[in-house]
Parts: sequence; structure tokens; C-alpha cells
Amino acid sequence: MGQGAVQESWVVKNEKEELEMNPGKVPPNIQEEKEKIAREKEQKKPQLKAFKGSTHKVKEGDSLWDLAECYYGEPTLWPRIRDAAKNKGSIGEKGELHQVGASIWVPCLSDKDCKKLRKKTPPLHPHGDDQGKNKVKATQTTQAAKPASEPYENEIKKYLIKEEGKISHMYKCTAGKVTTGIGVNIQEQKFAITLPFVWKRDENKQDRRLGYGAGGGTEDAPLRKKGDRASTKDIKKDHERIDTLPFGPSYGANTFEPHTNLILKERDIQRVFDQAYQTHLTDVKKWYGDFDQLPKLAKLSIINMMYNMGLKGMNGFPELKKALKAKDWEWAIKESKYGGVKRRVDWTQNNFRKLAKEAKK
Repeated sequence: MGQGAVQESWVVKNEKEELEMNPGKVPPNIQEEKEKIAREKEQKKPQLKAFKGSTHKVKEGDSLWDLAECYYGEPTLWPRIRDAAKNKGSIGEKGELHQVGASIWVPCLSDKDCKKLRKKTPPLHPHGDDQGKNKVKATQTTQAAKPASEPYENEIKKYLIKEEGKISHMYKCTAGKVTTGIGVNIQEQKFAITLPFVWKRDENKQDRRLGYGAGGGTEDAPLRKKGDRASTKDIKKDHERIDTLPFGPSYGANTFEPHTNLILKERDIQRVFDQAYQTHLTDVKKWYGDFDQLPKLAKLSIINMMYNMGLKGMNGFPELKKALKAKDWEWAIKESKYGGVKRRVDWTQNNFRKLAKEAKK
């Protein structure tokens, strides 16, 4: 064997000898590691712009929340699917999917949406084919970017979480509305069915007799296991049961737990809360256009009231708007009294009292 043949051979005792024999060549194991690192870097590059949109065939148990997580890697972007022009009439206002087997359009994301996402590892054709032969499954996940928070936002979120608690099942608030998570109102059933509820225990035959929907939509379908995704029928059944129960100050959230079969996972509780918070914040700015110019304590009080009552309830406080515009905090104390839990009403009014005290200095 000639010297050239020896140098081309990788039959050596160790990598050091190998490099000495072929200084211009990288050993195979080092080369493989470099290629692996290069592949991982390539996969981490933002490629959501490459997604041109896709048709999805609705299956039993599908929700826009799950589809947004599957296609975009971020479930809170589900309204983008609902609002697509091609889906007009096919999807309800609250995201309900009307018909299993129907085709809906999953649009590409806008530049603005893409900028809101970070550490993107885009899903690579995670959906089933047009014939519905394959189940939808996310092959990649991604983290949503956390937009810069205003100084008051962390404070009000912590307060809301402390007051509302984190409840994984459905329950009735003191006002008699079906609620879940961190005080998120799901009284409208069409909104409830868009949330990613799962079974908190194994399904049994008694559940099937009571009318809970089987995974495949038939009575003889396999019983679901703890953690399995709830169907639309499952969610409606839990919702209907809770909606018939009595409520009031003496009925804590946990008193409703034995009457439920479904829960939200911890991460989904937070995601649903974040989405609800953003909705309420948008409504606050609709209700009072100069919200951003208010002092922090006034912002905290107004967001708390909006989270309790919603935009419809806040529209019943026209005098409070006038007090805010006039920066008359004594007037605001009087006009911010509402029919909520006393300690939260007191907290709201005390914020205005602090402002009134500061104004007198």
C-alpha cells in the first residue's frame, strides 16, 4: 500500500494520530458534530414567513386554540383563523367550529404577528392531509414573545391572580356566571368549547350513558384516559351541569369540582388568562380613550372593574368617566362603587383615595 493510500485511510489508533496524518482533514466524528450543530441552528431560524397558509379538515375534538398552536406554535393567535375571509360563515364569533368534516382555511401570519413571536421553531406541515387520513399533531412548538409590559401591568396581573385564584375546572362565580382559570368568564358556551379542556380522570361507561361524547363520536369508541383532549360534546356537558347548580358567596370554586370531569392544564390556564387580560385591556381603552394618560393607581382600579364587569357593565358608569376626565379623585371614589366582592371594591376605591390625598399636597 502506497503512502498516499495510507494517508487516505482512517484506520488509526486515535484522533491525535489521525490529525497528524491528515492535518487538512477533519475526523468523521468531529465533522458529524459540526453538521449536527449546523442543522440545529438552521432549525431555530425564524421561518414562519415561509408558511403560505393551508386548508384544514375539521375533526372531532378540534378547536381553533389547538389549530393555532399546531400551525403557528402559539394558541392565542386563534382569532387569525376565525377572521380569515375564506372562513366567513364557517366559524362562529367565539371560534366555534360548526361542522366536523368541513374545510377551513389557516392563513399565513402578518409581519406584525411574526414580530410578536420569538425563538420560533416553525411547524413543518403538522396537519393531516386533505383526505383526513392523518391526525393533526404539532411536530414543533414555540414560545410566544413577551411584549414589554407597562409599569402597572405586572402589579394588576398579580393582584387579579391573587384575588381570582387559579381554578382548573369550571365553576360559578358569585355573580352566577360559569367561569374557569383565573376568573375567566365562559358563560357563553360557544366560547367555552374553544378552550383546550382535558379529562381530569379516566372516562367510564357511566359517563357515556350520561351523554359525554366519545372520542370517535360513537358509543363503542374507546374510553378516554386522563389527560385526553375533551370533545366539544364533553365541554358542553360539563358546562350545562355547572350552569344548573346554585351559587352565591357561600359557594367557593372548589364546591363545584366534584361535578366536573374536565380541567385546563396549568400552562393553558395562564394562556387563557393572558388572552382575557388583553381583551379587557382593549375594552378599557375603548371605554376611556385617554386611559394611557391616567396615573397608575387609576389604571389599576379601572382594569380591576373591567375584569369584574366587562365592557357592558362598565358602560353603566358614565359619571366615573367624567370624574376621570376632570381628575376629580374624590368624585371618582364615589362613582367607582360597584356590586362586586367588598374587598375588591374597597381596593378600587382606596386607590382613588390615595390619588385624592396626593392631589391635596
